[in-house]
Amino acid sequence: PRRAQAPVYPLPVADLQKAFTSMLRKRYAIQLFAEPTLADDAKRQYVYVERTPLLRFPDVINVQFIALSPDTSTMILHSGSVFGYSDLGKNKQRLTEMLDALVNIPGYVKRRSVPV
Repeated sequence: PRRAQAPVYPLPVADLQKAFTSMLRKRYAIQLFAEPTLADDAKRQYVYVERTPLLRFPDVINVQFIALSPDTSTMILHSGSVFGYSDLGKNKQRLTEMLDALVNIPGYVKRRSVPV
């Protein structure tokens, strides 16, 4: 599988987590679906389910928020299909859309990245 560089955000980890949650709420018409299905608050690790529009197949989104310093943070983000062999690029598209939406969060001045 291909891996991308994780952006470094000039935000405390709690603020990045809030921005991500806000972005997810905008993606879902039903707010209950924007809540994690599994959560480990101590590790800041969460699992969400997003369903395909037509056939409603579940895709799993895993995210873990990581503090790099008191004022910078990043995340590990993965999206994968539960059923089928190929997702026809949908999971990569989903992650790109999510990361692009986070570029507009307050305080995000320039793109830097760290290898994951």
